[in-house]
Amino acid sequence: MVDYIVEEDSDWDTYVAIILCRGIRAVIEDLTPSENTLLQRTLMSMYAQNPEFVSRFIVDTLKAGESPEEIRQEAKHKLGFIKD
Repeated sequence: MVDYIVEEDSDWDTYVAIILCRGIRAVIEDLTPSENTLLQRTLMSMYAQNPEFVSRFIVDTLKAGESPEEIRQEAKHKLGFIKD
C-alpha cells in the first residue's frame, strides 16, 4: 500500500518507521482526552523532538493522576489488551 501511495518502492526501514509512528500516535491519542486535539498534536510534536522525555512525562502524569489504575485499565482496553 505504501509503495502504491508514494509511487515508489520503499525499504523495510521505511515500513517499520511508518508503523511505529502510527502506533505511537494511536497510543498518545488513546491516553489523552479526545476533545483536546491541540494537546494531542502538541504531544506528538514534542515526541518527535524528544521521545524519551515525552514517554516518561506521559507515564509520570498518568501515575500522578487521581485514579491511575482506572486510567491504566481504560488504556489497556483501548489498546486491545482487554477484550469486551
